[in-house]
Amino acid sequence: MPGDILIVLTAGPADGETALAEAVAVATGCDPAAVKIVRRCLRCGSQEHGKPSVRIMTADGVESGAGVHTSLSRTSGLVAVGVAVGGTRAGPIGLDIEHPDLVAKAPLAAALLHPLEQAALDVLPEGARNDRLARLWTVKEAILKATGWGLNIDPAELAVTFAAHANSEVVRLVRWPVALQLDQPPQIEMLDLPRGIVGALAILDAGPYRIRITTV
Repeated sequence: MPGDILIVLTAGPADGETALAEAVAVATGCDPAAVKIVRRCLRCGSQEHGKPSVRIMTADGVESGAGVHTSLSRTSGLVAVGVAVGGTRAGPIGLDIEHPDLVAKAPLAAALLHPLEQAALDVLPEGARNDRLARLWTVKEAILKATGWGLNIDPAELAVTFAAHANSEVVRLVRWPVALQLDQPPQIEMLDLPRGIVGALAILDAGPYRIRITTV
């Protein structure tokens, strides 16, 4: 059986941890109040920041959360939470959403590109560059979130390629630093989201998996 990955979208200024707990509840059928969120930074070990993970408190006070992986992102009044359920068949995951116009205006966006990506960007028509830049950024953020390292690793050390295949686009991570500790490239899915927002989901395990997107 494939693992399930649920993407929950929430409009408006939602609290991130509340949105995360509610998404886990939808994906697993538990009470949102039973969801405990913990963080740990891989670089410094702090529990004040870092990738969120969840524990689900059972009625008798036992913590469980095996096989549940989460990721959180937000932009332009939209909060997105990814929840993977199914053990090693779907997860760990990383999710990122961005609006292309906001990425294009970010002063450091171009500095986050690998030379291979910059060369590919330069040959695109001018009107397509903002969209490609946003896609590159969301994919890199998603990968770094999935590994738990986040921006402790320079995104410019990752090289991502896009290739047309039938009626879709195949996205691959082709180069990455040793510090990322990947045995194989993640699976990457681009997400069609409302308001012109670009989304990317990185899945570290081999799958198979099913993706569902819902709005609450």
